[in-house]
Amino acid sequence: MNLQWKTVGRDVVIIFILTAIGGFCIGIVSGATGSELPIMWLAVSNLIFGTAGFAYSASKTAENRWAHLVAVALGVWILSLINPLLGLVTVFEWMLSIVSIFVFMGIGGAIGATIAKRTKA
Repeated sequence: MNLQWKTVGRDVVIIFILTAIGGFCIGIVSGATGSELPIMWLAVSNLIFGTAGFAYSASKTAENRWAHLVAVALGVWILSLINPLLGLVTVFEWMLSIVSIFVFMGIGGAIGATIAKRTKA
């Protein structure tokens, strides 16, 4: 199994930026309305943007698609270690986030694989 590590790195950064942009937008809306940030909004934002990022990654990867996505998911999780370092989440919450990242990977990977299959046909 040979992974394209530059592509893995690119996809990690894309997904990390997408989810950060989603969280940033939720924070802006929360600040503009003067309300507290409902955690559900952040979860939905991460679901949408994370899934979209993994769908993009899966659609662009033909060889070893699922091994590539697992490497990307682990990379996103490791990169997200910045969140507890900045005090945005606890270390325990960060450790649990691997579950949601793999859920995003599964959903987005299936969508991206379907897109790739349809564009080939």
